[in-house]
Amino acid sequence: MKTKYQVLILEDDPVIVEQLAGFLEQTGLFDHPFICSNTMQAISVLRQHFVDLMILDMVLPDVHSFELLKLFPQRSPTIAISAHPQ
Repeated sequence: MKTKYQVLILEDDPVIVEQLAGFLEQTGLFDHPFICSNTMQAISVLRQHFVDLMILDMVLPDVHSFELLKLFPQRSPTIAISAHPQ
């Protein structure tokens, strides 16, 4: 039985990353998350590791996170977040 889940956080705002990682750590359910600040880092992680959950900032400077979902359509449950009002 799996004791801890793997999670990928794709977010370019370090304050939001810290809050998300802290929350996940407090639950006791997750290993240390894979933290990515851009889509290319996330692609590299996803090619090398299985993750149980992805938390994706939908508005990034390099590539929209929907592009990542197109590359890995059946990868993992995903939570989409954005600090932008639109």
